[in-house]
Amino acid sequence: AKSRLLVAVPVSLLLIFVLLFFTFGSVRQALMIYSAIPLSAIGGIWALELRGLPFSISAGVGFIALFGIAVLNGIVLISYFNQLKAEGHSSVFKRILRGTAVRFRPVVMTAAVASLGFLPMALSTTAGAEVQRPLATVVIGGLVSATLLTLVVLPILYSYLDRSVRVRKKASVASGILVFGLLLSVPGQAQKLTLAQAVTQAVERNQHLQSADVSVQVQEKLRRSVYDIPKISVDYQRGQIQGVNRDYTLNVVQSFALPGVYQSQRRFQEAQVEVAQQNFRVTKNELIRQVKLSYYDLLVLHARLRVLEQQDSVFTKAAFAAGVRLRTGESNRLEQVTAQARQRDIRTQIRSLNTQINMAQRALGIWLQQPEGVEIDTSQSLRITSRANLSIHPESNPQLQLLASQQQSDERRVSIEKSRLLPDFRLGYLNQSFERLGGFQAVQVGVSLPIVSGWYQSRIQAARLNAQATRLEYEYQASRLIGLASIHQQEVARTAQNLEYYTSTALPQSNFILSNAEKSYVAGEIEYVEFVQASLQAWQIKEEYLTQVAAYNQAVIELESLVLPIE
Repeated sequence: AKSRLLVAVPVSLLLIFVLLFFTFGSVRQALMIYSAIPLSAIGGIWALELRGLPFSISAGVGFIALFGIAVLNGIVLISYFNQLKAEGHSSVFKRILRGTAVRFRPVVMTAAVASLGFLPMALSTTAGAEVQRPLATVVIGGLVSATLLTLVVLPILYSYLDRSVRVRKKASVASGILVFGLLLSVPGQAQKLTLAQAVTQAVERNQHLQSADVSVQVQEKLRRSVYDIPKISVDYQRGQIQGVNRDYTLNVVQSFALPGVYQSQRRFQEAQVEVAQQNFRVTKNELIRQVKLSYYDLLVLHARLRVLEQQDSVFTKAAFAAGVRLRTGESNRLEQVTAQARQRDIRTQIRSLNTQINMAQRALGIWLQQPEGVEIDTSQSLRITSRANLSIHPESNPQLQLLASQQQSDERRVSIEKSRLLPDFRLGYLNQSFERLGGFQAVQVGVSLPIVSGWYQSRIQAARLNAQATRLEYEYQASRLIGLASIHQQEVARTAQNLEYYTSTALPQSNFILSNAEKSYVAGEIEYVEFVQASLQAWQIKEEYLTQVAAYNQAVIELESLVLPIE
C-alpha cells in the first residue's frame, strides 16, 4: 500500500498542478495556488500529532483528499483577484483588500462544509474507526491551517508576483514568508500623506513660494542702499596752467543731500520690505488654500469610489441572483440582462473615477512639487472642522495686509518725491601750486537748487494719486472680502445643516433600504424593478451626501483663507 502511495500521491499532485495551469494559463499563478498544499499539510500533521495518531495508509489517502480541497480556496481567491484586474482596478493592494473581503465567506464556507462533513468520521468509535479517524483528522486539521494561512499568505504572494508592484525592500529569509510580505506593504503605506504633511511639504518645496521668499531677501539687502551718497569727485591737473611753468591743481568735491532725504528713503525701503513680506504671506496663504482644496477633493473622490465599489458588490450579487432565478424559471431573460447592464455601467463609472483620482493626485502633486502624483491618507476625516469666525480683521487677512503695506509704501514715496525739491549740498577742497609763487588752498561749499519745479510737482502729484488709488483699492477689497466672508459663512451654515440631516436621518435610512432590498431580492420577495428603484434611491442619498460634504469643505476652506491668520 505504501508503494502505491508513492505513485498515487505524486500523480495526484501533478494532476492538480496541470489542472491549475490550464485554469489560469500561468505557471506563476498555478505555483502560487499550489502553495496551499504545504500549508494544508502543516495542519494535517499537527492534527495527527495532537490526537496521538500515527501516519497510516488512511492518513495518506486523507492527505490526497486534503490537497484537492485546499486548492479550491486558492482558486476562489485568485480568480476574483484576476477578475478585478480585468475590470480596471489597477492598484494591487485595493484588489487584495476588496477581493479578500468579498471572497472571505466562500473560502470559509468551502473549508467549513468539508470539515463538518468529516467530523463524524473523526469522532467515530465504532467498527472501522481506526481507518476513518486518521483520514478525517488529516482533512479537518489541514483545512483549518490551509484556510487561515491561505487568507494571509496567498494575497501576500499575489502582491509580490504581480508585475505592477515595485518592491523597494527585501526581508531576510529567516523572517519567513509572512514577515516578508508585511515588509513589502510598508513602502506603499509610508507614501500616503496626511493633510498636515501635505501642507508642510508644499510650504517647503513649492518653488513659487520660494521665489516670493527670495524677493523678501532682495528687499532686505536693499536696506543699506538708501544712503546712496554720490561718489566723491577728485580732479588733478599738472602742466602749464598759468604760464610756461609746470604747476598742479588738486580738487576734491563731495555732494550729499539733507539727512531728511535719507530718512525718507529709509522709511520707503522699510515699507518695500513689508510689502515683500506680505506678498510672501499672500502666496503662502493661497498655496495652503489650494493644497487643502485638492486634498479634500481627493478624499471625496475616494469616498465616491468606495460607494461605487459597494454598488458593484451589490449588483454583482443581484446579477448572480438574476441568473439563478432565470435558471429556476422564476424570472425572464430581461431581468438578467438588465442586472448585467447595470453592473457593467457601474464598472465603467469605477474606471472613469479611477482616472479622475489619478488626475487629482497629479494636481495635488503639482503644488507639492511632485508631478508624478501623491498618495493621500484616505483614513482621515472626510469632513473638515470649521474654525472660522464671521468678521474679517485687516490684521488677519493677508490680502488686506498686502494692500495696507502697499498703501504705506506709496505714501512714503510721496515723501521721497517731495524731498527732491530740497537742495543738495557740495563740500570740496582745492589745492593749487605755482612754480614761483608757492601753493594755495581753498575750501569749497556749494548748493544745488531746482530752478524749475514743474517736473518735480508732477512726480509728487502722480505719487499722491497712486497712494490714493491704493487706498481706494484697499477699501474696495475690504468691503468685498467682508461680503465674501458673509457668503461663505452662510454657505458653511447651510451645508452643515444639510450634513446634519444626512448623518442623522438620510444615511441610516439609505443603509436600511439597501440592506433590506438586497435581502428581499435575493430571497425572491421583491422583483428586480423594485430592488433597483429602492437601491437607486439609497445610492443617490449617499452620493448627494458626498456632494454636500464637498460643498461644505470648499466653503470652510474659502472662509478660513479669508478670516484666519496664516499658521
